[in-house]
Amino acid sequence: MVSQNLIPNGSFEELECPDNPINSINTTATWYAVGADAYWLHERCPFDKAASQSVIALNASIVPSRGLGYMSLEAAVTENGFFVSEGVGIELSETLKPDRFYYFGMALMNYDLIEAPNYVGIDCGPIPVHNIGLYVTNERLIFNAEYSQEQFAPYLTKVELSGEQRLLTNITSRSSFKNYQWYQYWDCFQANGGERHLAVAGNNYEIETANSCFIEGQSNPLYLSGYGVDNLQLVELPVKLDTVIPLCDGGVTVNLHDMVKDPFFEKATYLWNDGFSGTERFITVAGNYEVEMELPCTTIPITINIDEELCATNIYVPNTFSPNNDGINDELKPFIKTQLGIIEYEFQVFDRWGGLVFQTTNRSEGWRGGNPNDLLEQGVFLWKLVYVLENGANKKEVETGSTFLFK
Repeated sequence: MVSQNLIPNGSFEELECPDNPINSINTTATWYAVGADAYWLHERCPFDKAASQSVIALNASIVPSRGLGYMSLEAAVTENGFFVSEGVGIELSETLKPDRFYYFGMALMNYDLIEAPNYVGIDCGPIPVHNIGLYVTNERLIFNAEYSQEQFAPYLTKVELSGEQRLLTNITSRSSFKNYQWYQYWDCFQANGGERHLAVAGNNYEIETANSCFIEGQSNPLYLSGYGVDNLQLVELPVKLDTVIPLCDGGVTVNLHDMVKDPFFEKATYLWNDGFSGTERFITVAGNYEVEMELPCTTIPITINIDEELCATNIYVPNTFSPNNDGINDELKPFIKTQLGIIEYEFQVFDRWGGLVFQTTNRSEGWRGGNPNDLLEQGVFLWKLVYVLENGANKKEVETGSTFLFK
């Protein structure tokens, strides 16, 4: 099972350099800011260090979690008692389906909370821990803002968020947490159906804790902080998984990782119907095995049919052939009869001294009795066939034999 990421340009690798000295974006071909702006940072989009001195979200020492690009978001605690943050949104490549479950993951970095440059006052506390949230909506997500001082951007004032908030992760909850370090976060959720937009944004709410630094009507920033986000993934979870695996040579090793691919293989727990709880085991008895793949939002049933009758794989390679272009037995090619798929294939032909005269990995291609220079002499030639069946065992099978070339 390989799942498609529904977030276009989720790692910010497709180059969309903003045309301004601090790389701030409002709208690009893929991403858009859900508030005033955000910062598109890419190795090939250098920003003006002089112009960016007052922007905490611009830090030349930060490298992406992976690749060359990431998005940087600024946040602030304001004098009027609000925690407000920037965010970014995107239109998904597919509309989410009703009642289906989805996996979301991202790399996240938290920036220090520092005193705003223009704020001169006492130490303001307590300041709440800032969080970052995931939103999925039917329409483009927007922050509506009203502010009284023109010199302050809308993200530094009271905001109201349109859209349903699915997840809220306390980013400082894990042990040994450090600011300015990338961490992987993930969760899963059930869609209502019809959602086509996704956004990631930090806190946007009124701080309930009383604080002597708060002044009604003043939107000046007291403290600044922010986040880096990278490698965003949204994939639809399967309803169920089924597979058939042949039981050969007395037993077969079953590895669930061959069925359940990343990104969420290691996020789930697995419980077999006979009580086994691992992801890999050696099975010697044919039959149906049921496994429950458990994630926080749903349980996905897996059915594994261990079938000993599937082991019968018949290989036939003609012991004579005549490459005279009469349309009868003109080429040497293996015939493989199996109920399973073939995921690896190589056929080789050698002369009587062991010299390689033909080689192919294309099952439809046969040897027509010649080498790259001319048609070879009549005589005995040796062949070797190597193949791997799609049975979960990934075992290379090797067959050898000989054939006689008639001219």
